[in-house]
Amino acid sequence: MKNSLIIITILILQSCSMNQKLVKQGTPLPLKENEGYLGLTINAVESLSAITIKNTETGSKHLIGPISYGIHQYTLLLTAGEYCISRVDAHGYHFDYNNGGFCVYLEEGEMNYLGELAVRTPLSYLNQRFTRYRKLMNRDYPELCNKYIGKGCE
Repeated sequence: MKNSLIIITILILQSCSMNQKLVKQGTPLPLKENEGYLGLTINAVESLSAITIKNTETGSKHLIGPISYGIHQYTLLLTAGEYCISRVDAHGYHFDYNNGGFCVYLEEGEMNYLGELAVRTPLSYLNQRFTRYRKLMNRDYPELCNKYIGKGCE
């Protein structure tokens, strides 16, 4: 019993640390050396438990979630490297992308846009809807939008 409690506590703390890189609304963080911003729009027809983004070079995982129904932008402050959507967890089912999933290389000092992940049962697909991301980004983080995107963020 005691060992089970310790394991559960460790798992909860580990999952909390995986979410710490998500930029909170109104609080853009300055970039440090070897960091960049990863932008993603999620278009879900139902609520999702989490989406996992994995650094293919280090294996580190970052969770976004829970995610409510609708279209949302997410901006993460991460170490430069290649990142892929590796898993989508919905209520009652999940998709694993063991073949690399949807990927983008995050450059140091830059904002890189992964795309708009449309989550549908039984599939998900990635669209390039940068105009929508820019609009949501300007609404949520006008300072970051102006600095890293510029045109269209006025």
